[in-house]
Order: sequence, then structure tokens, then C-alpha cells
Amino acid sequence: MRSRSSLLLLGVALLGLGACATGPNVRTNVDASVDFGGFRTFGFVEQAGTDRGEYTTLVTRALRAGVAAEMEKRGYHAAENPDLLINFQGHAEDKQSIEGMNVGANFHHGFGFGGRFGGGDLTCWRDVRDVTQGTLNIDIIDRAKKVTVWEGTLARELTNDEKKDIVKSLPAIAGTVMSAYPYVAGQTAPVVPSKH
Repeated sequence: MRSRSSLLLLGVALLGLGACATGPNVRTNVDASVDFGGFRTFGFVEQAGTDRGEYTTLVTRALRAGVAAEMEKRGYHAAENPDLLINFQGHAEDKQSIEGMNVGANFHHGFGFGGRFGGGDLTCWRDVRDVTQGTLNIDIIDRAKKVTVWEGTLARELTNDEKKDIVKSLPAIAGTVMSAYPYVAGQTAPVVPSKH
């Protein structure tokens, strides 16, 4: 009986540790039929998803700077009529975050009222707090075919500093998404993305 209780407690504790795992997780999609070796230049769509009306926003300008730096690191060059076009979408949303799982266990041994042997209780609780969840999606588009060939999405909690000045933070956030882009200019095979 005691070993079964110990296993149950260990299992609940491991679940709680798994719930605590965090960190940026860039999700990507790629068109596997595309030969990335033919792409050597890049540019940006005329009206990004982060623009408003007829004008380019500060957000778009910051994202362009961050992505351009990452593309240039990979040997791509900016061009008027590029092989690849890049677009952005993003938004922030206030949510409630449920953090961790705290577990308490209490086991009793001996005969209790009613003649039962042993017993115990298991208590679980979680911490809930208000957060701002930011999502950034970057699309890389084959300009000639007008189709997306790669996309990366990052969704994570924004820090207080990022919320105060998101524009200043965007080049680094864009760099995090682009760290998952595994191609270099003129090379067909993907390379291992750098850790950001």
C-alpha cells in the first residue's frame, strides 16, 4: 500500500514539474516541395499585416529591421525585385496565466474510526495571474509564385519592459522567430538553426 501511494505521489509531482516548463517555442511550417537553393534576395510586402491604412507603422519598421538583419546573416541581400517577400502579423492579448501545480500530500497509518487502516489526502492548487500574451507570425513568400514557403510563429508572455516599449523589443523578438528559419541563400538543404 505504501509503495503504491509513493508512486502516486511521484507521478503527481512529475506532472507538476512538466507544467512548469516554459520558454519560447517557435512553431514553423515549410513547403517541403520548394527548392530554397534558388532564393538569394529578399524584400518586404508592400503592406504588411502590421500596417494600418495607407502607412507603415513603427511596429512594421522594427520588425523589418530585425528580419533584415537575420536574412543578411544567412547571405540573402535586399533587392527591389526579390526572390522572397516577407510579411508579418502580430497581436497582443490580455489573459490569465495558470502557473505551476503545487501538490501537498498527507498519509496516515494505523486504524482509524470505523476500523479502516491508513488514509490520506492530496491537495492541489495553482497560481493564477494576469499576463499579456504576444503572438508574432512571420511569412516568407515566393514572390514569383505568390505562395508562402515558410512561416514561423512565436506566442509567449510579454515582459513588463516589452509592454512598456514593444517597438524597441521587436527586432529581438523577430530574431527569435527567424532563428528557426533553417536556410541560407543559394543552398537547397536546411542547416541547423542557431539558438537564440
